[in-house]
Amino acid sequence: MHHQICLTFFHIQDQLEHIRHSHGVIVIYSMSGEYVFDNGYSRYYGIVESLKKSQAKIWVVTGNPKVQSLDYVDRVILIPHIHGNLSYLIHCFNDLILSCYLKTRKSFP
Repeated sequence: MHHQICLTFFHIQDQLEHIRHSHGVIVIYSMSGEYVFDNGYSRYYGIVESLKKSQAKIWVVTGNPKVQSLDYVDRVILIPHIHGNLSYLIHCFNDLILSCYLKTRKSFP
């Protein structure tokens, strides 16, 4: 039996609410890395503050190696900037992340 959880939030406040109260793994896709950096956008919405307060493991899939320096990010998966079907590449990484996460669990729900 294959178990997969997929939560998608479109409104930024819904995303942050989930980040603040989650205890699992949160995977953030941000090719530029801007979503997780302390900048004007993240300060306005309180993104970095939410990431720091979260009890979840924060994984970031990005093309920006500077994300590796952030102490509130638990794992960084660097992917190259390529031209072509980025959606396919992200789906492959999503499957890889899910597989790695499921291997760390002793029992499946």
